[in-house]
Amino acid sequence: MHLELLNNLRRQSEVFESMIQAFKGLERAVIAKDTQLVTKYGANIEELSFEISRLEDEKEIILKNLGFDTVKDYIDRCGEPTTYEVALQLAEIVEKINELSIVMQNIRNMFEFQTQYVNLLNTLLKGIDSPTYAPPMNNPSARYHVPSEKPLYDRNF
Repeated sequence: MHLELLNNLRRQSEVFESMIQAFKGLERAVIAKDTQLVTKYGANIEELSFEISRLEDEKEIILKNLGFDTVKDYIDRCGEPTTYEVALQLAEIVEKINELSIVMQNIRNMFEFQTQYVNLLNTLLKGIDSPTYAPPMNNPSARYHVPSEKPLYDRNF
């Protein structure tokens, strides 16, 4: 049973590494605007997520059979020779999860930048999404005014 836990953690580490590579591929596909690759990587990430979920469920069953609630309990209270290897494997998984979160944050930042860039272009070129304030016009006593709801280039002068 102790080796089953260690093998489960090794497999989780491998799946997390595959997920990191899939997210990096997704990032490259988004930059290249290749929708087929985006779809491919998205499906791959979904499959890997299901695999992680399955491995987590399997790990919980193994731990319950060993008489522990968590891997931390196993590391703290078990005297098996594999305990040290389990601790190292768990540390590796935490490291991979941190790397995965960084890659995911990079993708999120790319999409946010793209959205803000499109909004900026719409504002500058079409007059859509007007700013929340503007310098006073025709009324020097007013500090700020709300711009007209109509886009700048669609107004009848």
